[in-house]
Amino acid sequence: MSRVNTFIVNIIKSNNIIQTAQFVFGLLFAVLIAYLLATDNLLWAACLLAFPIIAIIVHRYPFISIMVWLLLSPFLTFTKTVPSRMLYWGIHRALPPATIIVIIIVTILMINKRRLPKLGFAELSMLGYVVVSILSIYLLNPSPQATFYLFYDRVISPMFLYLVIRLYSPNQKDIQVVLPIVFFIAVSQSIFGMLSWAAPGLLPKDWLGLAGQRTTGSLVNTTVYTATLMFSGLILLQAGLNQRSRVVRNIFIAAFIMCLISVFLSFSRASWLGGVVVLIGLAFLYPNFIIRMSTTLVIISLLFGAVISVRFSWVFDWANERLYSEQATNSALSRLPVFYAAVRMFAEKPVFGWGYGNFDLYDRQYQAQIEGLVGDDKDHASHNFFLTLIAEQGAVGFLLFTGPVFYWLGQTIKKAKRMPSAGLFNFKLPIMLWLVMLNEAILVNFSNLRVVFGWGIWWVTLGMIAAMVSSAPRRARERTTPVEKQIKVDTPYQQTVLR
Repeated sequence: MSRVNTFIVNIIKSNNIIQTAQFVFGLLFAVLIAYLLATDNLLWAACLLAFPIIAIIVHRYPFISIMVWLLLSPFLTFTKTVPSRMLYWGIHRALPPATIIVIIIVTILMINKRRLPKLGFAELSMLGYVVVSILSIYLLNPSPQATFYLFYDRVISPMFLYLVIRLYSPNQKDIQVVLPIVFFIAVSQSIFGMLSWAAPGLLPKDWLGLAGQRTTGSLVNTTVYTATLMFSGLILLQAGLNQRSRVVRNIFIAAFIMCLISVFLSFSRASWLGGVVVLIGLAFLYPNFIIRMSTTLVIISLLFGAVISVRFSWVFDWANERLYSEQATNSALSRLPVFYAAVRMFAEKPVFGWGYGNFDLYDRQYQAQIEGLVGDDKDHASHNFFLTLIAEQGAVGFLLFTGPVFYWLGQTIKKAKRMPSAGLFNFKLPIMLWLVMLNEAILVNFSNLRVVFGWGIWWVTLGMIAAMVSSAPRRARERTTPVEKQIKVDTPYQQTVLR
């Protein structure tokens, strides 16, 4: 006992902040473990014991949190069992903030020499949106606790993913490491989507809620499904077009084409619109590739057109039904009264809105019959996230939520010329990521995007853009010659980032 007392006194006298903090943390950790074991909370004790191991891994490579989230979250959008629910809590709710805490602690204690990037307007806008939303929930929402849980899952936790990427500042090697996971997402979700039409019996019943009408893969929601496909497909296309290995290049491009086919098979008109806009953007960014791909598809259609038209006639029939049938037209027009209600709600309370999560409580009284439209007298849910946002949180909420997007868009335009022209991390990568954002922005104009993985993709994409743009060199780099492209194609982009 005397040795312990002497050890404690020596630590205190040494004025070593790091040793003192480590000792205090270890003491509190041991007391907490002992308490949990004494009260038979074995599960929580096991989780707490695993935390230091996870903290060490995260400390050494924080980007692994993003990789784990991308790999497992698509299979946790629908949880029925206790283990799967706990895994969801751990991966989606706990891992992102825990990673932020680890990054901050190791920086404060100076365990490594890596300097954190300076945060600015975008992050301040995000913080403002969270604060305003929490106040809105607890002051105006009739079920504040349940609504806060939803808000955490849909907004706060995805924003933590953004912050992990922002603070870690991944470089080209990190993106290359995550490519196998992105490839797995693209291929697996494409296969799941095709199986839901060809052999639905091979898939879990929980994934087949819209079988025969839409495609959802394991993501339950068509909008989230196609947003995920575009996210993974465009990253793979960028990687494929900047690969020296012809085999890898063709594999990645094939995965991108699978994603495009799956977006078409989603039979979602919003997804089709988003896909067309993305292809137009790609035509400006990679015109030669789009010409070659289009030519190849035309040749295949000419050679095998008869077989395709017979074998897959149901695909074109159902696509035609989704576009031109009376039911499809009524489905689209039935949303107009709800859109009109959102506009009227915003007009009445334009500053702070009616409160987060309160749209369905008040929209019915603001709906009005539109001339020439025969209504079905049903209380339709909102299918437009941005209109719901301005109705629930007014101009303040809208500006705070979209502030980071417009800020990084402006920074991308400002710093585009400073980025290299060769390699995976070239100036075209943030443009590809902006196409991902544009596609999802189009989708949420026709859907409220209630599945949390979709918002995770939104903030992960924006975080990758922020990491690239914020670490761009201060002076424009000289464009490389074709010979230098071949030599320096794998040169890391972030040579100036302090590690």
